[in-house]
Amino acid sequence: MKLKIATALLALPLIASAQLEGQWSIEKINTWYTDGGAIKGCNYLPATAVNDIDMWQESSFDPETIKAELKLAHDSGYNSVRVFLHYLVWKEQKSTFKQHIETFLKIADRNGIKVMFILFDDCNAPDQSPFVGEQEAPKTGHHNSRWVACPGLDVVDDQAQFAGYESYLKDVISTYKADARIIAWDLYNEPGNTGVGMRSKGLLLNAFKWAREVNPSQPLTVGAWNLDNLEDEMSQIMMSHSDFITFHSYKDIADLKRRITVCQRFNRPIVNTEWLRRQAGNTFELVLPVFVENKIGWYHWGLVQGKTQTWLHWVSSKADIKDTPWQHDIFTPDYRPYNLEEIEMVKGFGFD
Repeated sequence: MKLKIATALLALPLIASAQLEGQWSIEKINTWYTDGGAIKGCNYLPATAVNDIDMWQESSFDPETIKAELKLAHDSGYNSVRVFLHYLVWKEQKSTFKQHIETFLKIADRNGIKVMFILFDDCNAPDQSPFVGEQEAPKTGHHNSRWVACPGLDVVDDQAQFAGYESYLKDVISTYKADARIIAWDLYNEPGNTGVGMRSKGLLLNAFKWAREVNPSQPLTVGAWNLDNLEDEMSQIMMSHSDFITFHSYKDIADLKRRITVCQRFNRPIVNTEWLRRQAGNTFELVLPVFVENKIGWYHWGLVQGKTQTWLHWVSSKADIKDTPWQHDIFTPDYRPYNLEEIEMVKGFGFD
């Protein structure tokens, strides 16, 4: 089975030979990547937030926790964070939302941390719908139990709302299109996930179109996450339209290397924007040497244990809590490292 998978990966159609209109040239994006140095980051949400609405809305934005945690990240060797935004907070609290973004960027900048913002997202916890207001408490024993999609699974292909989605994306990117504190724009996290499938194709393509119309000084990307499905049209769109290639990997090292082989076909810099699943052999010790060898920057999932409960395994439940080893996250709530050796590996990571 593994041999068949590897052969199929090598046969994946190469559809990125021509530069698309507005897309950065291979020469330009490679210069950007080389000049920026090795990206060492995490997907960040403050421990006090249960999802990205909770992080940004007026009633629960928590700059004091953000200050402490981003300082912790800096002191531990990180130089970037990948952060989810949410359309509904922009729609209902636009002025406050943008003030909070500015506050966040100032905190990150004081700590030498560049930010990659995410505009849309199809990941969604079971039986959840996005809404602005007090969020429900996390479910006992469940991993990321209150995560919500953006704009939401039921409206991802609602053409009547696309004008609002366009205004949101263009407003945010236009505001920060020349801001050196932002390293890149991740336009859409895992489009097609949570059973949405091809319904997200229109929003995915439009997200690239709208962002190209703004023409920011930062590059654009969308991470290929479904590389198990080698004929996946969505993954091919993501990689062929991105200025630099991003991908997700939560399986073992053999699978990671196969995914890298696919990404390398585009001759563009590669950054892994989601990884770390210790119980599956997706660990600092095993993954980071592969990233060094292939000059791949990275953002693993999680920083401090918090309301998302992402140290729990995906299969964990109230009746059967599985948390050994931690799946994600690096620090306990009192900022003690889960594994001090991991911190030393972050500090020492770099390209020759």
